[in-house]
Amino acid sequence: MIENNESRPNPDLLLERAQREENAVHKGKLKIFFGAAPGVGKTFAMLESAQAKKAAGADVVVGVIETHGRAETAAKLTGLEILPRTTEFDLDAALKRKPELILIDELAHTNAKGSRHLKRWQDVEELLADGIDVYSTLNVQHVESLNDVVAQITGVIVRETVPDQVVELASEMELIDLPVEELIDRMKDGKIYVPEQAERALVHFFKPGNLNALREMALRRTAVHVDTNVVALRGEKTWPVAERLLLAIGPSPYAQNLIRATKRLATQWEAPWCVLYVETGAHASYSAAERERIQASLELAESLGAETAKIGGQSVAQSVLEFARMRNVTRIIVGKSPGSKLAGALLESSGEISVIALDGGGKLERPIRPRVSVPPGREIVEAFLWIAAATAIAMMMRETISQTNIVMVYLLAVIAVASRYSRETAIFTSILGVASFDFFCVRPYLTFAVSDVEYLLTFLVMLFVSIVISTLTVRLRNQASAAIERENRTQSLFRLSKELADVQRLYEVAESLAAIAAGVFRSGVNVFLPDAEGKLSFRRRLANGLLPPVQEEGVAQWCFDHGLVAGKESSTLPGATVRYQPLSVRGKCFGVFAIEEPPRDSEQVALLNALLAQAAQAMDRLVAREAARQAAVAAEGEQLRSSLLSAVSHDLRTPLTSIAGAASTLLDQRDQLGRERRDELLVSIGDESKRLNRLVGNLLEMTRLENGPVKLRLEWCSLEEIVGSVVDQMDDQFAGRELKVSVAPDLPLIEAEAQLLAQALQNLLENAVKYTPPASAIEVRAERAGSQLRLSVLDEGPGLPRGEEGRVFEKFYRGEDGGSRRGVGLGLAIVKSIVQAHGGQVAASNRPGHGAQFEILLPLKKS
Repeated sequence: MIENNESRPNPDLLLERAQREENAVHKGKLKIFFGAAPGVGKTFAMLESAQAKKAAGADVVVGVIETHGRAETAAKLTGLEILPRTTEFDLDAALKRKPELILIDELAHTNAKGSRHLKRWQDVEELLADGIDVYSTLNVQHVESLNDVVAQITGVIVRETVPDQVVELASEMELIDLPVEELIDRMKDGKIYVPEQAERALVHFFKPGNLNALREMALRRTAVHVDTNVVALRGEKTWPVAERLLLAIGPSPYAQNLIRATKRLATQWEAPWCVLYVETGAHASYSAAERERIQASLELAESLGAETAKIGGQSVAQSVLEFARMRNVTRIIVGKSPGSKLAGALLESSGEISVIALDGGGKLERPIRPRVSVPPGREIVEAFLWIAAATAIAMMMRETISQTNIVMVYLLAVIAVASRYSRETAIFTSILGVASFDFFCVRPYLTFAVSDVEYLLTFLVMLFVSIVISTLTVRLRNQASAAIERENRTQSLFRLSKELADVQRLYEVAESLAAIAAGVFRSGVNVFLPDAEGKLSFRRRLANGLLPPVQEEGVAQWCFDHGLVAGKESSTLPGATVRYQPLSVRGKCFGVFAIEEPPRDSEQVALLNALLAQAAQAMDRLVAREAARQAAVAAEGEQLRSSLLSAVSHDLRTPLTSIAGAASTLLDQRDQLGRERRDELLVSIGDESKRLNRLVGNLLEMTRLENGPVKLRLEWCSLEEIVGSVVDQMDDQFAGRELKVSVAPDLPLIEAEAQLLAQALQNLLENAVKYTPPASAIEVRAERAGSQLRLSVLDEGPGLPRGEEGRVFEKFYRGEDGGSRRGVGLGLAIVKSIVQAHGGQVAASNRPGHGAQFEILLPLKKS
């Protein structure tokens, strides 16, 4: 039967839905009361909804409410618990109180300096992560991706924005809407702002045209949010999405506007999108401000939910197309600017990929100053000196060599300047060189007049060649600089990778990371690792010994607990003196990296992130390896337990059964049994008790020997006495056998625990009795072997199975017919442990002819 593929669920959507449901279990829910402008009644509606929740039995707390002096809004606070606040919302108090629902007004608000987070929406994220539901309010002009559109419509730049990914966290978005006329009437009646402020607002922001546009934007944004929820709920019946967008950016000041516009297109088309920056040879000539602008643009794209990439290449257009084809991009988006040839180059070679040129215009937060085309004074002076030197040489040779060769001298000066200074300086040198050649080397001398019109062509060609050479030289120099930067990045990553290949502990990873980072970034660094309870330890000094101030230890701990960047130049606790970055991978945090002077250049930032990611992966690998080792130990322990139960169950049950049977017979038939029969049963009980005691003793002794290093009670003892006491103790077990004891005379004393050595010998003798015929002979030898004492037990039994000589000392090994023998296979294992505890060796082998031989070698010490 052919399946209907259209009815089959999409596995990716099923996984996404499962992850969303799992996150919903552990995280709080966010509801946003969304409006087109201040005064539409967002806070009032939020308080009404909160009162209904409280009436239904929910635990509701007011975190922050801005009433702006409106009596009707303040009246809605009646009966609601309000958290005390100082300058700002008290996040720690809210987390400690942990209500079911908390009200946080004005989601886009910027917190006061010294707060944990720069923005209030970051406080909300932490509340949600702690499982607290949040109600909040937001106006459309504060949505990050709509910021530039609002600026174009209203002429007002809104500096307090909320990232789209935070807005998309909302499980519910309720649009609070008012007709424009009614909103303006409320403004005139003083229900939104005080009279003076209301008059200014009516002239600027609250114009009917602006409000209608904002109202439409709010309706559209709410519709997109509702549509996203519908798609999520109808996951099994997916709508195919073929679009995939790619935005190519550069150092343009309008790049952030293009990113916001692409975000709006991606949302409208429900398409994934990526922002790409191609690093060419020109990158090295960019100013620090331009590099920072590129990094800021990429960070903005990430905050809006885009994938970002930075690649190297000779041609921007070719690199963009290669990347687009590799990612199955359907539409490439570029900025439309005067003089740009990128869009045309892409159209010529894009093939099936569509190219969209967007206008990146709009108001900017800060005026962008054009790059200064005039070179710095020092470069001008040195350019003059190079041309002066070339002119001096030319004047000495102008009467003896052709003017073509003199032109070469000036070209050498242009190359020398271009290889050291900026492109502008090189072009200035080219023009100066042509002028000097005309003034000093072309008749009539010392004038710009020329006697032959042909010289004009010479000047033009010379200027053209000079400019081309200077441009190519600067480009090569920039490419070389970029190559050196990439080489340095690669070397740093390779060094760290090489060091991490051999590490065995997390502390060694931290040491390697700190040492390399301190050298690369020339700043104080440290790595803090958690203890067993998840608390960071601040006692260890790595690299050049950076330790955070005591008051900042909480910042580092917060960074570890939440897996987010905090501290200096970040959006969380930026007033700290140190920057703290988590060492995390796949949602697991293994430590915190601290750096005193965080890098600002985009290349350095990327290098630092790569080093931290590599270290985090190494830590993850070590933790996984340790988990695997513990799992193997646990599995081995479980196997050992199973083997022990299997081996012991029968051998414990047999003597217990014999004892129980004999005791039962004595109790039930004590009057009928004769004396001889009673004695026989009592002897059986005694023998089986001894056997059981011996078995339990072996188990306990094996446990003691296996439980860490054995602490021996050493004393000087005689091996002859030990052999004699064991033979006397086991005399009844040698009935019907010939026992030969051979102890060499004048054996030196040995430092050992006599009781343990006696047990080892007894186990060897019991093994010989158990596995040899009843009438066979057993021999015990004690002799000196160089700097050791040798204790041997020899028998005349069938010997050991070929190839099994080394296995007889393994726990629970009982030979090929061990199932018919008594014992659990621990006797020889105990022998081995005892001998090794004394620093000796034990071995087993077959004797020539027949029989087995067991040897114990013990080191001799001077008494």
